[in-house]
Amino acid sequence: MRSASAQKVFSSGRGMMSPHNDGKVLVNDFDSALYDGSLAKVPVMIGYNKNDMGILAGEPVDRFCAVRDSLGYPIYEYEFMRNLPGDDDDPSKDPGAFHSAELWYVFGTLKKSWRPFTPADYALSSEMVDAWTNFCKSGNPGWPAYKHDAPYKKNFDVK
Repeated sequence: MRSASAQKVFSSGRGMMSPHNDGKVLVNDFDSALYDGSLAKVPVMIGYNKNDMGILAGEPVDRFCAVRDSLGYPIYEYEFMRNLPGDDDDPSKDPGAFHSAELWYVFGTLKKSWRPFTPADYALSSEMVDAWTNFCKSGNPGWPAYKHDAPYKKNFDVK
């Protein structure tokens, strides 16, 4: 990697966000593995944040869900919508629900943050901890699986 040119490193179009296929350990690129059914045949929970980074959000995730469903594997989609409190003090700096913003909620660590979380934030965190725990226990987070003919995406936001 140290001797590789920037052009070589980023030639995949996904740059550092994509694994390197060496033909030995990784013999297939992700898209090929997805379409040929060689990904693990297990339930998947996948999601993104409202203001997430490019390829990690929206249409690429929806496409992944549609393919997994077409192969008959349960998949559960979510979007984290909460604009974190504390960022709205300066409207010019509104990052919204940025990449990784959900982690305090998922891991129940709101108290470890400097942000002025509200009781509604703690309720949202509890809901998310329950969903991740349910998924780990049963393969179902507690909302309908994504279906091509009835796409469902769970939205996580304060009430």
